[in-house]
Amino acid sequence: MRACNQCGRSCDDEHRFCPSCGFPIGALRAASGDPMIGRTIGAGYTILEAVGAGGMGKVYRAERGALGKTFAVKVIHPHLAGDDNAVKRFNQEAHTSSRINHPNAVVVLDFGRTDDELLYLVMEFLRGRDLTRVVWELGRLPVSRATDIMRQVLAALSEAHQLGIVHRDIKPENILVEPLSTGGDFVKVVDFGLAKIRDDQSPGVTSPGLVCGTPDYMAPEQARGLDADPRADLYSAAVVLYQCVTGRLPFEAESAAEALDFHVNTPPPDPRIFVPELSPRFVETLLRALAKDPDARFQTAVDFAEALRLAVSDPVELSDAVPCPACGEAVVRGARFCGHCGRAMSPRGSASVAAAEPAPAPDLSALPMVERDDALSLLALGLARASQGPLVPLALVGDEGAGRSQLVTALSQHARRRGGSILRVRPDPLLAGVAYHPVRATVRGLLGLAPGEDPMSWLAERQSEDASFDPSLRAGFLELFSPVGPVELDAAARSDAAVRAVCFALQHARGLDAGEPAILAFEYAHRMDGASLRVLRALMSRPPSSPSLLLITCSAQLVPSLPRCETITLRPLSVRGVAQMVDAARPLLDVDTLLLPAQELPPMHVEQLLRWHAEGGGDAPPRLVDLIAHRLERLSSSGRRLLPCIAAFGECNAADASAALGSAVEPALFATLHAGGWIAPVEGDEGRWRIAHPMILDVLNDSVPAAVRTTLHRAALQAEDRALPVEVEAMHAELTGAVFLALLKLGQMGDQAMARGDHASAAQALRRGVELARREYLKGDADLADDTLSIFARKLGEALVSAGDYAEAEGVLREGIGVTTVDSQEWIRLQCVLGSAYFLRGRHGASQTAFDAATSAATRRGLHGLATEMLMARAELEVSAGADEWALRTLTRADALLDAALASASEGAPLWRQRAEVLLWLARAQRVVGVKGGEEILDRARVLAERAGLKVLHAQCDAEAAERAELAADRRQAMRLWHRASQDARDAGDVALAADYEQRMKRLGAH
Repeated sequence: MRACNQCGRSCDDEHRFCPSCGFPIGALRAASGDPMIGRTIGAGYTILEAVGAGGMGKVYRAERGALGKTFAVKVIHPHLAGDDNAVKRFNQEAHTSSRINHPNAVVVLDFGRTDDELLYLVMEFLRGRDLTRVVWELGRLPVSRATDIMRQVLAALSEAHQLGIVHRDIKPENILVEPLSTGGDFVKVVDFGLAKIRDDQSPGVTSPGLVCGTPDYMAPEQARGLDADPRADLYSAAVVLYQCVTGRLPFEAESAAEALDFHVNTPPPDPRIFVPELSPRFVETLLRALAKDPDARFQTAVDFAEALRLAVSDPVELSDAVPCPACGEAVVRGARFCGHCGRAMSPRGSASVAAAEPAPAPDLSALPMVERDDALSLLALGLARASQGPLVPLALVGDEGAGRSQLVTALSQHARRRGGSILRVRPDPLLAGVAYHPVRATVRGLLGLAPGEDPMSWLAERQSEDASFDPSLRAGFLELFSPVGPVELDAAARSDAAVRAVCFALQHARGLDAGEPAILAFEYAHRMDGASLRVLRALMSRPPSSPSLLLITCSAQLVPSLPRCETITLRPLSVRGVAQMVDAARPLLDVDTLLLPAQELPPMHVEQLLRWHAEGGGDAPPRLVDLIAHRLERLSSSGRRLLPCIAAFGECNAADASAALGSAVEPALFATLHAGGWIAPVEGDEGRWRIAHPMILDVLNDSVPAAVRTTLHRAALQAEDRALPVEVEAMHAELTGAVFLALLKLGQMGDQAMARGDHASAAQALRRGVELARREYLKGDADLADDTLSIFARKLGEALVSAGDYAEAEGVLREGIGVTTVDSQEWIRLQCVLGSAYFLRGRHGASQTAFDAATSAATRRGLHGLATEMLMARAELEVSAGADEWALRTLTRADALLDAALASASEGAPLWRQRAEVLLWLARAQRVVGVKGGEEILDRARVLAERAGLKVLHAQCDAEAAERAELAADRRQAMRLWHRASQDARDAGDVALAADYEQRMKRLGAH
């Protein structure tokens, strides 16, 4: 006996799973010396312990990332990984198996090869006992139970056979059975398709004549070494059924060879020899499935299952079962759901009641809030304070499932009773980090813009009607609603423009009664994009004067970065609170017993446990994430197909889903999933649905078979009439293996985030690009551009330098330089960024060497514009370090290079902005150092800025001229120049710069 690692109860040494909690036992952790324990493989799967071993390899329990969802990882024996043919077969079979998405089939979520050449499969982590153990412990099973188990097996086989997958090794060890608390069993078939690679040493990927499978359960054609088609699986399933109902195999052999001979040549004995009470119809069905000739058997799993249903329809035979009112399948009396179609049964499973309409899923959304009165009072107090203005920021803080959204709903009801309104916004539906998604929704919602209404046109119309409209608002609307934003503004000015757009929307919000504040609820803020979080922080730091409440729901990790934000922390429900919630649910669930653990739990965990019991129950996994995953496993086949589709699209309707899945999806299925708490309607868009909770989306994304996920994301990417944000396109492209599109979109994400000053988001996107480009580079893909990896390395280096992570930047940049041709344009740019990293780390000598190498190479190749970029980057660093004389020399050299560049007809107009910037910087440096003159240089810069339509640069030229006028004691000229510079900056949308110039003008006028 030994203790279970999960519940601590004593378990038999031979048990694979704890009878009490279903947790795998008998596993040793790192002390066993297993080198896989503690290792992270693939897409972040951390191996925690071994839970089993077999002929193919070893199975481990693993978790992934912050979500902590439990997975099973099967690591294939190293001797198979060393054989090229086995590897080919593994990849082929694993990819094929990952297309299966059925409640009764194990899901292959991911597969691949580690750095040290080990093959691995990632699967859902299964609970329950294998059928061998069930029969060994209980003896022969009642026909009703054995048939119910087998029909679930056949349902899984039917799905596989339709996809062209033959299992080849159906046996009790590959059938896991989990008893349901309300009666019946939940069945999983494992090891689809993998038997083919077990002993294959043939030179090709396929091997006719090879005997694969387990002799005791092998079809005659398999025993003769012939190709096995789906009917071979049906024969093996019939052998398993024979064993279940009789307690013995049809052929008891002393050796594998003898067993094979029996299957080929000997008719199976009549099962009534061992169980006389079996009905003739059942025996006829079973013996037909065991026919030697495949043509004499049932031809499909559906045919076999239907024959079994009819064979056990005799009420004497099935005194402990009733028919399902939806599909007519036999269901064990007392089961709440049909194991075949998932429809709800009557409370007692009586034949008379079961014939009626199935009971609807319980409405658990109506459960009362428990232990949240204090939080509600604080929210109401915050709303009262917000009525007086300015904006009041509050944060509802708690872990996932703490009930934050339920409190927002309660506050919304309270506000509406007072005549106010609430605007609830969330991150983008795919959690892809779409920039400004919740901020755009905020502006649209406050201004009452229709879904198809163009905000830029709306603003232009208002400005034409009211001349007092601030012209700088256009920059804010461009930042939020234009793909490129106000390109002339720097990152700080762009962020400030976005904040001003939100403040404007608050002041002009529609639908508010006088005196009632607007409530902005930013839900799941810890999952929002970096640009939106910057806007939130700016609103808190400089709150607008309009009466409003900014309510943020987030995790505790985000709170330190939220200035001036009062927090309301939500704790898990106490044991007493859990009991209160359960008591309120009892009338809705209609179950005899409802036992929940006597421990503190968040409300979502309690709700999921209640749904678990309503759907059949059994021993529940102890963690919320695994509980959601196991509820997903028990969904009907149609539900398991639709949910991943909604997750892949983010939001979809029946038409979208039907097109993606290739078959019609009934609207009623959406209603069923909604009743189960899986999806929620999209507000303001009737007929469209989204995943109900981010945690459910996380679990779904980690629970969809690899090939199914690829197919659905490809459909979402290619769907017509869908303008997708670049972040969503990048996600879809990565998940579908569209490498070049993914690299293109990740590069665009990085560029756009850098332009916004969101260096963390830029680094995150560009890291993904570097990893993808690195994998393709190491594969030696001839179609991949030679400089792809170096481009992403350079861009990531720039983002890391801007974020202050100089050490990582150096490593990435050196990698890029190592794969780039010396003196190429990318090599030059990499050297420049590396020089910046060196300079900011105080390694000025190394910095000068890198900059000199870059500038010299660009000059030798006649790339004057590129050489000027290098010199400008160097001068910017020198100015920031106060080395003005060095900066003056660098800028003088840049000016000379640009003279040469502008002399070339091919390098004319595109260099105007660069030329104007160099001249402006040169004039500033001359003034600071004390060099006389410079007015002519400044006039040339102003002319170029005006010619290029660059208002901010023109304003900066006027500001520099104003500085010079002040030095010359020409007060009137300085005042005129400051005023003109301020006006140009405001017209361009850079309000902060305009305010700075206005302040200079006021100070000058005060003297």
